[in-house]
Amino acid sequence: MITQHPIKNILITGCSSGLGRVTALHLAQRGWRVIAGVRKDADAQSIVSEARALNIQDLATLNIDVTHADSIARATTDLAQLINPGTLAAIVNNAGTSVVGPLELVPLSEWRRQFEINVFGQIAVTQALLPMLRDHVRAKGRGTARVVMMSSVAGKVSQPMLGPYCASKFALEAISDALRMELAPQGIQVSLIEPGAFESNIWGKGKSSADAMDRAHPAFPIYDQMLKNLERGVDKVAKHPAIAVARAVERALTRSKAPARILVGTDAKAGAISKWLLPTRLFDFALRKTYGVPNTVELAPKPS
Repeated sequence: MITQHPIKNILITGCSSGLGRVTALHLAQRGWRVIAGVRKDADAQSIVSEARALNIQDLATLNIDVTHADSIARATTDLAQLINPGTLAAIVNNAGTSVVGPLELVPLSEWRRQFEINVFGQIAVTQALLPMLRDHVRAKGRGTARVVMMSSVAGKVSQPMLGPYCASKFALEAISDALRMELAPQGIQVSLIEPGAFESNIWGKGKSSADAMDRAHPAFPIYDQMLKNLERGVDKVAKHPAIAVARAVERALTRSKAPARILVGTDAKAGAISKWLLPTRLFDFALRKTYGVPNTVELAPKPS
């Protein structure tokens, strides 16, 4: 059941590009007062210009870097000054990036960066803004405030060469499950959006992280072909329109009972169902075939 909603304020992080930007513009067109979180002034100017071109009036921007506590604190203060008390209806934790590469070759610094953005950043923003969501519940009633986490089918299905990204999304799934149960007594509903591969700069960032790996590492030749196969696969599948994800976020915000999870895309649904139905070895075989992981690789002789 979809409920009609009065004008409400919603904060969406990671609106500089990709799914966040598309979602912000879509919801603004649908009557929400959107506060689009961006990291740079240039990104703020860009999304505001696009909103004006679409004749969107209720879209504001907020500078926020989810990896820095000072930035989140300033953004929280700025948000409180930007909107009336008790009117923040929802937060969409969308900010994210992808780190690509085999576990052996991805530096720990890149693993930490992956989790700082995709996991700890989402926790920090949620912690900072929960008091404002509780104010909305006090003003408007139970079930009116929402937290939406942008996860991925990668949070259900781990894939070769995407270990850091999948690990961060697995973590986000566990965090969101706990949060959903913890916030239910307070009248705040939590949803997870689990897209497959859609148009997003996140895949370009992932390819960049793979390009930055140490190609002089002795083990690199073992993984080289797998990385090339992954890049070809990403180029092929990451062309589905992002508007489907934006509509899923809207469903999470407007249903009277927020869905715990929404899988978006045929690839996401097929992956989740296959993971559930197939024995692990058979599922591994199917994924390895999809990603071009060879049955065996020739190991170079160990240097004497």
